[in-house]
Amino acid sequence: MKRWILAGVLGLGLCAAFFGMLILSVCSAILSATESSDAASMDAPIPCTITGTRTGDDLKLTLKYDGMKITGITGTIGGDGSFSASTKTSGEGKTKMELPSSGADLDVQTFMCYTAVTAEGSAQYKLLNSSGAKDVGIYRKVNGRYAVALGSFYGSEMGTCYLLEFRQPDGSTKRIPAILGDQKADQHTDAKHQYHTVDKSVVEFITAAGTYKNISATQKQINKDFGVLTAIYRVGGTEVELNGTIDGKQVRVGGSVDGSPLTASGTIQNGKLQASGFIGEESAESENGIYTGGKFLWPVPQYSYISCDFGPRICPFHGREVHSGVDLAAPYGVSVLAAADGKVVLSGWNGSYGNCVILSHGSGLFTLYGHNSSLQVKVGDTVKRGDVIALVGSTGASTGNHSHFEVREGGNEHGNAVSPWNYLKKPN
Repeated sequence: MKRWILAGVLGLGLCAAFFGMLILSVCSAILSATESSDAASMDAPIPCTITGTRTGDDLKLTLKYDGMKITGITGTIGGDGSFSASTKTSGEGKTKMELPSSGADLDVQTFMCYTAVTAEGSAQYKLLNSSGAKDVGIYRKVNGRYAVALGSFYGSEMGTCYLLEFRQPDGSTKRIPAILGDQKADQHTDAKHQYHTVDKSVVEFITAAGTYKNISATQKQINKDFGVLTAIYRVGGTEVELNGTIDGKQVRVGGSVDGSPLTASGTIQNGKLQASGFIGEESAESENGIYTGGKFLWPVPQYSYISCDFGPRICPFHGREVHSGVDLAAPYGVSVLAAADGKVVLSGWNGSYGNCVILSHGSGLFTLYGHNSSLQVKVGDTVKRGDVIALVGSTGASTGNHSHFEVREGGNEHGNAVSPWNYLKKPN
């Protein structure tokens, strides 16, 4: 009888373990699907600005996008106002590469020890044991770049350079230089050869000698050092081809950056050209048009109290400073509205602004909405004046619930804040 009872208890235990594993698997699948969705939403068109000068029929332009500045783009203007301009640079240009839209686990980075590469005649072995290679902590680096293995989708030539971007647990962004030191075998990756089909990782770090002796500790350290993979850039030369039209003061620009389509619009006055737009597959649909004037919509209707105006102040967090916007006091969870038609160029954590939305309105004009409790739009969305884009909160460097509203001019969504009262009218 005791044996039957014992057998029954063991059977119940095994069943419980089985169902526990099943529940964990389902939860893991749900989390993976959620992460894939988040990753897909981040792979949006890249905002860009074009500035330059016209001298007679000659154009000299500068393109800025995603932290890059491409100068020396030159061309000519035809009699009908059409123009073309181009340049091909070498060095540290960046080309944003596609991340897996599903299947991969972007907050998992795996590793292999560089001493596992034993074929002395291979390109991997030569690179990882070159004069510029050395161990830095638990990582193997080559000329200061983290050695990594990627699927063949991202390149197959050893020594190809990359910039990897990760979202940290605190919401900040971490970028690291990397170099291709090995390749994930095609038979072990998905159909496009972007990620490993077993561990679901996209990036595999190549680690220092001896790390294979303590796999668990090494993996924990990697998870601590890096967050969710948000972007892969291939580093090298950049090829820019621009074309467009000038009609009076209005400018329309098309073309490509390393093969990715570009569209932008703006103005030219007194020989100075300025335009803003997007680079990416959706850029042809993301044109905002030209802001033609008029007053912005009040971002938090029915709440007109200004807790801090634009201008000099003493900030409880930063001391003496120029307050770059106006603080509109409103209760937690109140809807924040788009002040004008535009395109979402930022939706996420933005340092002291907390949960933040930035809209591009064309002609180098942007509005910023900070300290939100939650965000209702994603990068790449087109919004209309009065659309709900966020909810009031007190995230970031904030002492109470309010909406921080800024206006930025000059084709740079991350600077050039001006007085909002040039555009904004306080409700009665």
